[in-house]
Amino acid sequence: MDTKGKQNIKIEAYRKEDLKRIFSNYVEVSTTEIDVSIRFADVKPPRNKNDVEKAQKEGVIKVPVDIEVVIPLSIAKELTKILRTHLEVNKGKNE
Repeated sequence: MDTKGKQNIKIEAYRKEDLKRIFSNYVEVSTTEIDVSIRFADVKPPRNKNDVEKAQKEGVIKVPVDIEVVIPLSIAKELTKILRTHLEVNKGKNE
């Protein structure tokens, strides 16, 4: 393969001004042979006594998924490495 005259291109992500950030305190992950699905949700405390009783009776709290991200397995493996590195570098700062 001739690499003469080729240049490395860096990808730089940015968030559009009209795109809001989404808070999530619940993450659900599922995998297939080719990709990983990550669902994010914000579980809020029960609003009233009836909500508490319903959750206790049914044994489940249903929350809407705010966003689902599906990524190829190869990217998920790299994401795991990146998260470990960032968490290790910041260990102690957020504890």
